[in-house]
Amino acid sequence: MQARFSLGLCLFAVLVIVSESSVALAQATKKPPERVSGTAKIEALVPPDGFQIKLKEETFLLKFKKKTPPRVTGTATFDLLKPGHSMQFNAMFNKKTGQVRDPVKKFILYTECAEFTPGVFEDTLVKVGPDDDPAYSPYVVSGQVKNVRGQTVLLSVPGVGATVKVEVAENAKIDLNIDDISVVQPGDSITLSRADKDPKNPKNVNLSLGTIKLAKPLSAPSKQAKKPGR
Repeated sequence: MQARFSLGLCLFAVLVIVSESSVALAQATKKPPERVSGTAKIEALVPPDGFQIKLKEETFLLKFKKKTPPRVTGTATFDLLKPGHSMQFNAMFNKKTGQVRDPVKKFILYTECAEFTPGVFEDTLVKVGPDDDPAYSPYVVSGQVKNVRGQTVLLSVPGVGATVKVEVAENAKIDLNIDDISVVQPGDSITLSRADKDPKNPKNVNLSLGTIKLAKPLSAPSKQAKKPGR
C-alpha cells in the first residue's frame, strides 16, 4: 500500500514537472510582437482612438490608448492663443517684478507633460554680458495665459508673485506640443517611436509612443457669418 502511494506521488511530481516545462517552453518559443517604426502618413481618422496610416506603401489601422495619445507638434498662428492655454519661452526676465525685457520672438504653445511644466527655470545656455542690465537674467518662463490684448499676453507663472506681461513680436514663431488629437487631419504625419503589430491581425498596429506633426499651421477656427435674422 505504501509502495503504491509513493509511486503515485512520484507520477504526480513527474506530471507537474512536465507541465511546468511545457509552459516554460511555450513561453520561451512565443514570438514577441513585430516592431513597427518609421514616419507614416495619416490617410484617415478612425474615431475614437485610431488612424488609418500608410507606411512604406502598406496601409495599417493604428490604435492608441485614450489616456496616452500621441503628442501633436507643428506650428500655430497667434490667433490660436486664448486664455487657459499654456506657453513657454526664453527671455531676459526679472523674477521679482515679473517683467520681460524684450518682445518675445518665439514661444511654445503646450499642454503639460514631463517635458513642459509651469514655472521659471534658469537658462544656462545663455551667457550674460557685462553690458546687460543686472536686473534681468536669462530664464525659461512657462505659465498659463490669463488674457490676450492685441500682442500683449498676461501670464500666471508659479514662483512669480506678479502677473507676467509679455509683448509678443509681430510674426513671432509659435511651435506646438499638445495632446489634443482633435486637431489632426488627413495629410499629417506620425512618427512611430514604439509600436507593434497585433499578433492576431498584422494589419493592425498598437502604438505606445509616437509624435504627430501637423502639415499646416494650426489656426483658430473661423467664425461663420450669422444668417440674417439671427
